[in-house]
Amino acid sequence: MLRIADHDLTWVGLNWLRPAKHQRIGSCYVLLSSILLGLPGVAAGAGLLYLILGRVQPGEWVALFGIACLAELTLHILFAHYWNKRAENLAQDVLTAA
Repeated sequence: MLRIADHDLTWVGLNWLRPAKHQRIGSCYVLLSSILLGLPGVAAGAGLLYLILGRVQPGEWVALFGIACLAELTLHILFAHYWNKRAENLAQDVLTAA
């Protein structure tokens, strides 16, 4: 999981959002990153709908945004769990070395 999270392409050009490996991730970060990283999924989904249907209704945009954010939120909660475990381990290593 962390190997994927550490890869630059995972962040879809939003590398500035990625915290340092020793930093813990909080719930506000999880919500913000889920919304920002969900936007490319919304754009892709709307593009597919436009190709298939020739139009995208406002309700479809809202539904796409909700689905993308829910998917991202689920993944980011899992990601934050493992990221925070690594941050805890790195903090323990620093304390042990000192």
